[in-house]
Amino acid sequence: MVLKSLKRIEELLAEYPELHIENESEDDIKISGRISIHRSIKQFVLKKAYEIEIFIPKHEDMLPYVIDKGKAINIEYQHIYENGQLCIATDVDMQLAFSSDPSLVKWMKDFVEPYFVSYEYYERYGIYPLGERSHGADGIIQSYMDIFDVDERSAKQIIYFLSYKQYRGHQPCPCGSGKRMRSCHRKLLQQFFDNPTLHEQVRTDCMNIVMEAMNNEFTR
Repeated sequence: MVLKSLKRIEELLAEYPELHIENESEDDIKISGRISIHRSIKQFVLKKAYEIEIFIPKHEDMLPYVIDKGKAINIEYQHIYENGQLCIATDVDMQLAFSSDPSLVKWMKDFVEPYFVSYEYYERYGIYPLGERSHGADGIIQSYMDIFDVDERSAKQIIYFLSYKQYRGHQPCPCGSGKRMRSCHRKLLQQFFDNPTLHEQVRTDCMNIVMEAMNNEFTR
């Protein structure tokens, strides 16, 4: 597992030459330095450098995360945590991306760079160029709505099904379409059942949704 991570890190450092390995612990590898972004969206062009830290867990099932070392992001921005960690996407969105392509370079291009572009766009225009995810349970549910192309109610049913049921192609699809699973969301459902990391992620997401609902009910 560690060897795979090292190969992906080498690819990352080759793509972003101003990054370097700062230190290594028993749990992760810390990469530090600057990334230069030159991208555009909706006629908005961003050409700017950012000082960041990237933590790459040695356990393959855990997700990397980014710290805003240069303090370029306003701490009042809703998609950054108090410790400077960037809230770049939901875990399930990133786990799905890594399941199809574990490249750290692709992760940077698809998640980290767009985060900065979206932030700068929001700072200038007050809106998000491609929408945004809510925090907490709402954001998790929104991810599954997009993944399965369903409404909120169906997304919740799918999350519960993936967490506690088994795939049976002849049974009704949990999305509520009335079709059998094999004729509806078969491919997407099987992806979660066949990949232990994705299956564990959806179970974690389900638990977090339930816990947040219980906490909200308790504090009313």
